[in-house]
Amino acid sequence: MKLIPRILLASCAAAIAFPCTLMAQDQYPSKTIHFISPAPPGGLSDTIPRVLSLELERLMKTTVVVENKPGAGGTIATSFVAKAPADGYNLLLGTGGMMTVNPYTYANLPFDTAKDFAAIALVAYTPLYLAVRGDSPYKTVADLVAAAKAKSGELAYGTIGPGSTASIASGLLVRAKDLKMIDVPFSGYGPAMTELLGGRLAFTMLDGGSLSQFQSGALRALAVTTAERAAALPDVPTLKETGIDLDIAVWFGVYARAGLPPKTSETLRLAVKEAMGQPSFRKTLAPFGLEPGKLFGDDFQKFTLAELARYKTALPALGVQPAK
Repeated sequence: MKLIPRILLASCAAAIAFPCTLMAQDQYPSKTIHFISPAPPGGLSDTIPRVLSLELERLMKTTVVVENKPGAGGTIATSFVAKAPADGYNLLLGTGGMMTVNPYTYANLPFDTAKDFAAIALVAYTPLYLAVRGDSPYKTVADLVAAAKAKSGELAYGTIGPGSTASIASGLLVRAKDLKMIDVPFSGYGPAMTELLGGRLAFTMLDGGSLSQFQSGALRALAVTTAERAAALPDVPTLKETGIDLDIAVWFGVYARAGLPPKTSETLRLAVKEAMGQPSFRKTLAPFGLEPGKLFGDDFQKFTLAELARYKTALPALGVQPAK
């Protein structure tokens, strides 16, 4: 998995394609677009579509309304868009967990991620940070691994519930180094961080929302889980640099119902890409350690399918059996 592909030079024709495409479309958009959030108001999965919707309204000259459909790990929102007409008037803010992990952890889902969705854009992502307390004796990943082996079965680490990206990343790390540690699940990053700060956990995986804790020195990041270093903490090595072959991130993408007319799909892709480049969007991402995505259309579709294939193998190896 490579979240930041090499940037290719675009042609002049591609640079002006956005306005030309919109002018050529006299049927789409012609009514309100509904942007479905899988979360209640206030969280990142609500904030990202709200900021994007304002830019899309300006670019597409139509009303874009954010609708919150939280619950069941995002499957309520996902199911809604999967059953919507394939006309581009219902967009989904999908997370990696919703789109590529839920198919293996929820039984009898009324949709197929590989067949029922058109991938529009990977809009943002953040690495997970392998975090220890600021005054921890573990200064490197090697220190942590050595301690876990010396105290086999004694040290605990925090996860964010089974099937979460943080839980998967932690499990893959422990498995890669053949460590015996106690997995303590929490309901969210906040409670896990509290226990880490309290000295009751050896480590936990935290997302970019914890940047202020790293910057203040309350926490120390030993590594990031993506293949490339995080722009927010460039001095922190990747797990791959420490000899652990792991590349995983928390990511957010825009999807529509599969079967979109080609012109509608192209209009959406170009509009979302343009919206992502606006200062208001980038300003929203920064406090959460989020970086803008660079995968669109077919490239994002291939990425989604690759993630699905990866978790089909990875989850059973971690003791998470695919739903029947």
